[in-house]
Amino acid sequence: MGFRPSFFASPRKLQFLWQRHQAQRKLEKAIAAGKVTKPTRCQRCKKTLPKHKIQGHHRDCKKPLDVKWYSQACHDKQHSRRFQEKAAYRQMQRLSRIIGH
Repeated sequence: MGFRPSFFASPRKLQFLWQRHQAQRKLEKAIAAGKVTKPTRCQRCKKTLPKHKIQGHHRDCKKPLDVKWYSQACHDKQHSRRFQEKAAYRQMQRLSRIIGH
């Protein structure tokens, strides 16, 4: 599947989509070449699944081989806005405990 951007995306969004596309292709090539090993266990829920059911999650598209491996359900949760807001809130709580406020 090739890169098919939306015609309604802003230039900034198109740049992000292109970077994500490139990161995904580089990861696929690294797996095929044996440079990266795809695990059979989700890093979040620890379930063991077949390799084709594990998905790579890029936190930073500029580091295409630095991925977290999640099941489909955990990957969906990782991308949900509600999960991200809760994670940001938990991070603020941790920081406030460290700082002492």
